Order: sequence, then C-alpha cells, then structure tokens
Amino acid sequence: MDNLHITPYVLRSLIDIQKYAKIDIQKNIDLAKAYLEQNQNTSDDIDRSQIVWALAKAKSTNIDRDFIVEKLKSKDLNITSRIFYTYALVEIDAKKYSQTIAESIEIIKKSNLDKSEYYRDSDSNNAIFISLLIDFWGNDDFVNTQIEEFYKKDLSSYYYSTQTKNNIFIS
Repeated sequence: MDNLHITPYVLRSLIDIQKYAKIDIQKNIDLAKAYLEQNQNTSDDIDRSQIVWALAKAKSTNIDRDFIVEKLKSKDLNITSRIFYTYALVEIDAKKYSQTIAESIEIIKKSNLDKSEYYRDSDSNNAIFISLLIDFWGNDDFVNTQIEEFYKKDLSSYYYSTQTKNNIFIS
C-alpha cells in the first residue's frame, strides 16, 4: 500500500469486515495501521483528517489528540476535514471530548452540507456525518430526516461512486 488517499478508507473497511463478517484479517489491518501511523503527518488536511479518523477507528495510540482539538478550533477548516477530525474524537473518547465534538457538530450542521469539496461527494460527507451523529448521540429528528433523504436517492445509478453508496448504506 502506498496511497495515503485510499488506505484510510481501506483500513476502515477492513475493520468493519472483521467486525461484521467475523473474518480474521488482523494482519492486513495491522499493516495498513502501521503504514498510516508512519505517514500521518501529511500536509494535506483532507488526507490527514482521513488518516487520523482511520487510526482512531483502529484504536491506534499513536494519534496527536491535541492536534485534532486545535484543528477543530480553526474557523478555516473545511467541512470534510472537520467531519473526519470530529469522528476521530468520537472514536477516541466521545465522553472526554464531548464539548469539542458537540461544538464541531453545530458548525457542521450550519454549513452547506450539499456542497462537494475537492474530490469528496456531498452525499458521502452527509452519510459519514450521519454515522458520526448516530455513534455520538444516537438517532434524533435531524438524523432521521437525513436518512429519509438517502432513501429517496436512486443508488443503482452510476452517478454515485461505490464509496458514496457504501457510506450511505453504513449510515
């Protein structure tokens, strides 16, 4: 593996496969985790935020938590990275970072979630955000409304990427 863009997605997927399919792929998870730990200090915010979120999901102890909190305080942080960094804190310790997470969620909710950023599809971001909300505080009216919107989409269309479809199904 030598791609910092796709490896975080692969690591998160491997963790879900192992969890739900009960397949022992720990060696693959460990390899992806080690690669990301060695390369997590990339300068690109979106890639770094994806890496941090994947490492948090993999229960890595090699994550600079203060860095995440500082990034979330930034007013200039793009929404995609904000979603990933916030989800990382949920994975790391939702109770300890609950205030920071709640503040970041409010910023995300007030943003234009229908706008695509860089290579990120807005539907994919929305789906990840909904999963974050469910993992942080469960269902509420906002979550249920967003999920109902997902049901209205024709996911058999070639318009939606596989990654977007997976994120919607997971949410």
